[in-house]
Amino acid sequence: MNNKILSIIIPSYNMQEYLHRSIESLLSESIIKNIEIIIVNDGSTDKTLEIAQKYHKENPESITIINKENGHYGSAINAGIDKASGTYLKILDADDWFNKEDFVLFVQELHRIPLCDVVFTNWCLNDTYNKVKKSSEKFQNPYDYKLNIDDLTIKETPLSFYSFFSLYAITYRTKFLHDIKYKQTEGICYTDVEYIYYPLIKASTAIFLNYNVYQYFIGREEQSVNPINIKKNIRHHYKIYQRMIKDYETITSPVKKNIQKTAFIKIASSLYYSYLFSNSPKECEDINLKSLDLALRDKSAEIYDSIASLKYHGLPYITLWRRFKCNFHLLYKILNVLKKVL
Repeated sequence: MNNKILSIIIPSYNMQEYLHRSIESLLSESIIKNIEIIIVNDGSTDKTLEIAQKYHKENPESITIINKENGHYGSAINAGIDKASGTYLKILDADDWFNKEDFVLFVQELHRIPLCDVVFTNWCLNDTYNKVKKSSEKFQNPYDYKLNIDDLTIKETPLSFYSFFSLYAITYRTKFLHDIKYKQTEGICYTDVEYIYYPLIKASTAIFLNYNVYQYFIGREEQSVNPINIKKNIRHHYKIYQRMIKDYETITSPVKKNIQKTAFIKIASSLYYSYLFSNSPKECEDINLKSLDLALRDKSAEIYDSIASLKYHGLPYITLWRRFKCNFHLLYKILNVLKKVL
């Protein structure tokens, strides 16, 4: 497993239907000796481990398995990072895949580029719910040039993560992650926000490569991005938000301040919405969002004000909640009825 240019972590929990596709997208004779595939079986109860073992037997020098008790996404990523020995590291969720042709070119290019903390690549959304296939936005920064993070050009889009601030776009230098002692919160989902946020505000250099590598799949009812699961897992968002506020850093770099603000808006958009619209007050009795909201105001008035810009159907619901202590569960039900009628 030594002298690999890239480690790929595949966190897997009950992924017997998708793991074949994920692994097969990595297997090319021209680069297989240059990559390290780490399949983390996170306590699966189906045939995920059996599938992983089959591929390990076929490629023992390039595929390794971590078999552990279920600890959710963060613990699987942490186990993979600890094991990773490649120069660079990329995460591939087990229900997603890589564009094999561009992946091969990407791996070959990693041998040629100057050493950077972060490598950004293009990606593609495959949404089977809405029958949409969409490529990520083109980067505004030049391709193939090593850049300082502070010199990046960032498009101001406050209601979404920028195209390259996503799990799908990012490849980190492995030693950089080890040096900053990066760890994700364990026992919860949605820690991809942490994976983007914490390393990026520590990174110094980056490069953009024009390859469409990651293929992001939306189409499973069990996915964490399913609105039903976002509502159900509100405490996961709450825990991440707590950590981000507790570990808040005052940043002077305009670019990194923008990264920080965007990360807060990203997690807040799910947390505040679920709290005020999707979940009833009784379901959220143990969540003290008001206290956390005030803690954010004390840490950063700028981010606190930015979150107030979030709207739902044109309604500045966070501003109204802060001012009048109201929630919108009845309004949410009415809107859902109107959607069905119209």
